[in-house]
Amino acid sequence: MGKLQRAMLSSCFIAAWALAGCSQADRQQTASVQTAAVDVNAIADEIRRIEAQWVSEYASGNADSLIAHYAPDATLMQPGVPAVRGMDRIAAAMADAIKDGAAFSIDTEKVEVAKSGDWAYSRGTYTLAATNRGNKLDGRHTGSYLTIYKKQDDGSWKAVEDITT
Repeated sequence: MGKLQRAMLSSCFIAAWALAGCSQADRQQTASVQTAAVDVNAIADEIRRIEAQWVSEYASGNADSLIAHYAPDATLMQPGVPAVRGMDRIAAAMADAIKDGAAFSIDTEKVEVAKSGDWAYSRGTYTLAATNRGNKLDGRHTGSYLTIYKKQDDGSWKAVEDITT
């Protein structure tokens, strides 16, 4: 191999190496910018707003508005009953829960948002006051909850796991 060929080969190698380095640096910079663009505090505030709206809608007795907070493949777990999965079953559970005009409140203790900005969870306590259908006595149930939210393709936040104890 002649000097000219070696020089050209070396130049090509150096250029390819430099371009590969630039590409990696660009990817790291892009990832850094995307991570920096996620405002986890704003998302946590949005989750708190959603939960306050949820409580308000529970009082309205409109099951459709409650169901809209769930992703299509969500799971709802409530004390003393089997878990329900999917919109139809969650809709039936919600309609049953609100038909007696129960009062519902929550105290959100913590909202945590993934750094990626596509997952979040909230945890806290709740109080449900309703008339027991069996004995017609007023009943009050307090417990804990954990709700896992996933950011949807349209930018909205939907519950994918809703667990109460």
